Amino acid sequence: MAAVAGLAAITVVVVQDVTDETAERTRAQTARKVEATLAALKVEQDARAAATRTWSRWEDHFTATCRRIAILYSDTNIALDAAFARPTNQNPADAPTRTLLAAATENDPTPTSPQAKCNIADETAAHLANSDPDPTITIADARSIAAAIVASAETRRQGDTWSTWKARFQRQCSELGITYAALDITVESHFNEPTNRDPRDQTTQQLLDAATSNPAAHDQPQVRCHVSE
Repeated sequence: MAAVAGLAAITVVVVQDVTDETAERTRAQTARKVEATLAALKVEQDARAAATRTWSRWEDHFTATCRRIAILYSDTNIALDAAFARPTNQNPADAPTRTLLAAATENDPTPTSPQAKCNIADETAAHLANSDPDPTITIADARSIAAAIVASAETRRQGDTWSTWKARFQRQCSELGITYAALDITVESHFNEPTNRDPRDQTTQQLLDAATSNPAAHDQPQVRCHVSE
C-alpha cells in the first residue's frame, strides 16, 4: 500500500510539473503575440519616417520587413496583413518626400497619401477561434492582449481620424471574445472620440495621452478594452 501511495504521489507531482510547464509556455506565447503586435506598429511608424531613394525601394523594404515579423514570431502562428504603396500620382522611381511619408495611412493610397499598413491579420483570430480550445489558456492571457490593444490605441498612427481609429481598435478588442471563446469571458470594447471632437477630425497624441477608460469627455477620448469572467 505504501508503494502504491508513493507512486501516486510521484504521479501527481509529475502531472503538476507538466501542467505548470504547459501553462508557462502558453503565457510565453501570449507575450510573444503582444510583442509581434507592437513590432507591426513599429514598422508602420518607421515607414512614415523613412529616408529611401525611391518609392519602389520603400514599398519593397517595408513590405518585406512587415512580413518578416511572421517569420520571427512563427511560433505564435500569426499572419501579417502587409500593404505599402506609393501615392497614386507617383512613379516607382520617384523619390519619397517627408511630407508624403508623414501623411501615410493604413487605407488605400491616394494622390496625397501613401499606404503604410502592417497589421496582425484578421484570419489569425479566426484560426484561433476555430481551433481546439487549449485548457492551459487563462483569463490572464486574454487580459495581456487587451492591455496591448489599449497601449496600441494610445499610440497615434499618422493620418488616423477618430472614426478610423475607433473602427480598428474596437474590432481588435471585440475579437478577443472570439479568440478566447473557450474561456466564456465578457469583453467590453469602447473606443470613442472626445465629446468636443468630430469623428472626421484627426487624432492627436496629446488627446490620446489624456485617454480614460471612463466614458469620453471634453478633450478625453475613451479607451477601454476590458476582459471579465
